[in-house]
Amino acid sequence: MKLIFTTGLITLIALLMPKSNFAQVSILGSSANFALFTSVGEVKNVGNSNINGNVGTDAGSISGFPPGQIVGTIEIENAITQQAADDLAIAYTYFSTITCETVITATLGNGQELTPGVYCIGSAIDLTGNLIFNAESDVNAIFIIQIDGALEVAANANIELINGANYNNIFWQVTGAVSLGENSQFKGNIVGNGAITLLDGAVFSGRGLTKAGAINITNSTVNAPDGPLAIKLANFSVSNIDKTNKVNWMSVSEGDGDYFELERSFSTKNFQKIATILTKGTQLNYQFIDKFAPIGLSYYRLKMIELSGKFTYSQMALANNKENAELAMSAYPNPVRDFLNVKMTIQKGSNNSINIVDITGKNIDFITLNENETQINMAKYSQGMYFVKYDNGGYSQTLKVIKH
Repeated sequence: MKLIFTTGLITLIALLMPKSNFAQVSILGSSANFALFTSVGEVKNVGNSNINGNVGTDAGSISGFPPGQIVGTIEIENAITQQAADDLAIAYTYFSTITCETVITATLGNGQELTPGVYCIGSAIDLTGNLIFNAESDVNAIFIIQIDGALEVAANANIELINGANYNNIFWQVTGAVSLGENSQFKGNIVGNGAITLLDGAVFSGRGLTKAGAINITNSTVNAPDGPLAIKLANFSVSNIDKTNKVNWMSVSEGDGDYFELERSFSTKNFQKIATILTKGTQLNYQFIDKFAPIGLSYYRLKMIELSGKFTYSQMALANNKENAELAMSAYPNPVRDFLNVKMTIQKGSNNSINIVDITGKNIDFITLNENETQINMAKYSQGMYFVKYDNGGYSQTLKVIKH
């Protein structure tokens, strides 16, 4: 089973890596699963465009498919797009703060050749003619172009890759709008903060990702580096039966799928993993019984991980557990000012512990349990929301606590 790092850890590792390795595509997090994505804005197609990859928005609409064709999925304002928006914001900040190595002041293109490195442009710029990326026989070579303004790609402009250059390793961090002209050939990952427009006949090999702005496509072609994930679900649902939440899902195809991680939350954010389930390699039904589902509303989602390390999320499912006699942990008073009393069901000989987690997901305290009840001094923490996570070595449960 491949070890999957959180986006935050990936960012930290990337910042500590040598320059030649610092911008692997994993820094895009789950936003890398999209061919076209906007955190805030609509995606609109006109004409017979072809998109090889997923298309999504976390705040907007998607229209024009058909007549446009998508080989992938459409995601609108759900758990998948929410995570992609969060990951994209981190990636945008990461690319924007990398130290510039070479300043470009003239127009891009017209036979210009770029070797691996970080290039910065201090204002809006045009790309005309032919722009060449030369990897110098390094298949892992990274190119980063920081543009403080808009990027205008002229009609019939072309990006050429030589000596092992890979468009999956080209990153365009753009503060303004991006426009790909008629019949242009553009390559790389746009990590932007403005509108993205593909005019008639444009061919885009890469990803168009923006934190804010509409994406408009007209009779264009988009080819994402990896295409959509192989794991696909027919359904994902949860129901409350006999004081437990039963989670059910069915895969349509699993391809190179490795495993599922089932996550639970008290809201639509701050999901915690509660189980890991290996894929079975074919179309099958799965079920997980959440014996320790907390009383009240619980949100569930699946993280679907492939052998390559790529992953995506299912839609969320909601259950309301009105009573659970097997509840592993309870905490009171809640809200709390000083001491929080925590009671739990402890099996003799098990490894039991409590983590205190803040709203950002950071572990700020760790307590080993030897008894069925303990007190946690919350007076030392600032006001706000915290999560008390119980782990007995085989199952975990999380309670939300408000500190006054």
